[in-house]
Amino acid sequence: MRIVHNRSIPNVDVDRLKDSLDQIHEMCHTRYGITHWEESRRGLINMGIKGRMVAAELDRRGEPPSDCWLCTRGTF
Repeated sequence: MRIVHNRSIPNVDVDRLKDSLDQIHEMCHTRYGITHWEESRRGLINMGIKGRMVAAELDRRGEPPSDCWLCTRGTF
């Protein structure tokens, strides 16, 4: 699935939010993902902001966001 847009985060179901957070995790928190990042540095910051928004929405709904300690803390 595609990563959710910022404005649609409150309207998306939990499974899609978790899938989006997993995709963001693969792009930002793994050795492979960060070494193959092809966008600008600002793109990485924007992806981190999106990850925080998704993690906050999952927390608001009472769902554990991820197994990654960085994703759980909301630190990107």
